Amino acid sequence: MSQTEDELSPEEALEILKRQLSGQGPLVAAIVMLTLTLAWTAMRVAARRIGGHRFLAADYFYFASQLAFISVFTCAIILIRTDLDTLLENPNTVQLLIDASMAMSVSHTITILCVKLSIGVLLLAVLGPTSRPMSLLCWAAVLASAIWAVYGVMTAVVPRLGRAHVVAAYAIDIATDLILLLLPWKAFKGLHMPWAHKVALLLMFSGGFVTMAFSAAFLAAYSTEAKLSTTIGIIQSGIAVLVASSTVLRPLFDKTIVRWFKLRSLRGSSNRTPNIDLTSWRGSAGRQGAESGHVSASRKSARRTDRQPSDLSESEENLTAQSSEHK
Repeated sequence: MSQTEDELSPEEALEILKRQLSGQGPLVAAIVMLTLTLAWTAMRVAARRIGGHRFLAADYFYFASQLAFISVFTCAIILIRTDLDTLLENPNTVQLLIDASMAMSVSHTITILCVKLSIGVLLLAVLGPTSRPMSLLCWAAVLASAIWAVYGVMTAVVPRLGRAHVVAAYAIDIATDLILLLLPWKAFKGLHMPWAHKVALLLMFSGGFVTMAFSAAFLAAYSTEAKLSTTIGIIQSGIAVLVASSTVLRPLFDKTIVRWFKLRSLRGSSNRTPNIDLTSWRGSAGRQGAESGHVSASRKSARRTDRQPSDLSESEENLTAQSSEHK
């Protein structure tokens, strides 16, 4: 079959792959990011179990992003472990590698799409009921993510897509990231929570801005006709998965890190407490403790009966309440 001017020759394709896969960076990035994303996925499942919440649509979109990232990892390993210098003698093998590179690009797009949908659906469930403009913005972010994914797949399948289409794809990618990051910012800023939780939220937002920076780097590289290393794409999709999972980890965070800090502070305060003879007032203290314990138990029982079950985690419910105050 004759080669058209829109197709890359095997020599051109291999040369691009060699530049993108040079060094140990892609291999290290693939292994590290897969390990981290699998750990975050396990923590997400544990957090849902600890909080007693069932899985929502946002969780299933997240799990789909994890599966797509595993596909990115698999394609990356195939490309990295192949000796590209000896492939020109076998055109069939060259085509398989080109297909693997294309599959990696498509998997990368699907990973980012599922992450965007996971965050968008979560924001729609949490912020959507607070106001109609917020609901419309959430739906706009979800729709823009779907449009971006179409462009992303086209740039991977069509070797030499029109310049305007590629620029539009990167622009939509950056715009949707910005919308998804700024939508909950006002509500997050007014949340009343321990400093450790605010630090965790800040780290989550920082990860989102990192993915935006990578998208900007891809756009700049395309504008200058440069070819960035595959490492950047692997790290971008991996960080996106981590960011999507970090939004629901508070129950696990409370059970581990926050609890450890509390126990440590209590242990430190008990070491500083002077020794007191308790025998002289043990009886009265026991009676007072029994009475206060009875009152506390009654109040806790009343709170349990008054509270309605919810599928949202505590942090998501707090975010909804804070958004309602800003309505």
